[in-house]
Amino acid sequence: MTPNATWLLPDSICTLDEPVEVHLGDDSVIEGTARGTLRLYVNKRANEFVDIHNVLLVPDLATTLISIPTLAQSGIHTLCDEIGAHMLTSDTKREIFQAPYVRGLYRIQGEQRIRKMVREGRLPGIDAVTGKMLFCEACTLGKMKKLTFKPHARRETNAPFELVHTDLGGPISPRTPSGFKY
Repeated sequence: MTPNATWLLPDSICTLDEPVEVHLGDDSVIEGTARGTLRLYVNKRANEFVDIHNVLLVPDLATTLISIPTLAQSGIHTLCDEIGAHMLTSDTKREIFQAPYVRGLYRIQGEQRIRKMVREGRLPGIDAVTGKMLFCEACTLGKMKKLTFKPHARRETNAPFELVHTDLGGPISPRTPSGFKY
């Protein structure tokens, strides 16, 4: 899914008869309006690329999301091990992307990785990255925003050591950058 129509190959874009609903983590719903082919450059200077077909255009999405099954359908093999996640081209088995394994998660190295991809010509339409990213709202929202707990009927315990659900850490101060309080 991508919010950027210019990243899709112009001849590949097909407007959908009916919008596709995309449900987000904050319980909101946005709509996908078209499908097309996204070209992921492995090396723009050498004109090496991988086409990802059937990408959903979602104009209100904050960032582009690519799933592992979608990569597999586009000929990119994904290998996850104790070192990290490695994305390889199916024909040459050349590594085109890596996400190191850190404390139980495969982490994408944000700004540094973007700068490297720009230097290597792997991001079409971006020739230089200037300034320093001090705050990324999309990253912060992805890590912080969640639905509020719905009220449940109180349930009393009947015996020692029964499971008890409680919030020992909240409410947390200050509020999140988008105004949420946990």
